[in-house]
Amino acid sequence: RIFSRIRQREHATVFSEKTPWNVLIFEDLIQLLPGCRCIFMLRDPRAIAASLMEVGEKHQKIGFRPLPFTTSLLKAIDKTKECFESGFRAVRQYPERVLVVRYEDFVSDPEKECRRICAFLDLPWREEMLDFESKSDSLIARLPGIWNDRERLTGRIDRQSLEKWKSVLTPVQQALVTDAFQGMVELREAGYQLEPIRLGLIQRFRVSVVKAFVFHRSALIRSRARLKDTLKKSRQIRKFYYAVFK
Repeated sequence: RIFSRIRQREHATVFSEKTPWNVLIFEDLIQLLPGCRCIFMLRDPRAIAASLMEVGEKHQKIGFRPLPFTTSLLKAIDKTKECFESGFRAVRQYPERVLVVRYEDFVSDPEKECRRICAFLDLPWREEMLDFESKSDSLIARLPGIWNDRERLTGRIDRQSLEKWKSVLTPVQQALVTDAFQGMVELREAGYQLEPIRLGLIQRFRVSVVKAFVFHRSALIRSRARLKDTLKKSRQIRKFYYAVFK
């Protein structure tokens, strides 16, 4: 019902919703919507981190309040990890309902990947699906340019975006992202080889300092969680005591 007006206007029988954070609720969506199919778009985590940092800068330039994971590399790493883990979990649980698509593959050969997506969705392939430049929509025209602007949404697929992260992230930032995702087996199986970044002595020292901070931050978060759980149990015990002995 929420999107019925758009569906009627476009005479559509299939609805697509591409909010990136949907990956966090793939399992819920699949359970709630029997006909739902999900596309899990993978991308080099270094490119994702670089993109999020650029979004944070856009927010600030146009006067919008940036989201925390677009201004802090560590938070961008955490958010990306959360999305990856949720997406891979959905793939394992519902392999017939979730299709994994590598961003790099789509950019390199959009027709091949688009045909694969259409086959997964039981939709007929049409050449105009890749004709982004001819698309004109009033909603796109009104976009404030927070995440994407009209030029990027309707322009040609640009392969230069595949290597852009190398000029956006500093060597230290690249090393931090690489280190955070090197141990993710699913990424390696998907073809992502995150080779260690060669750094100078000072750069290695900076990375070690940040990693130490992350370790202690994680330990503190776990301690807070345990303390919170202990206090909760303590309150429950007090309530039980008062109910029985008052």
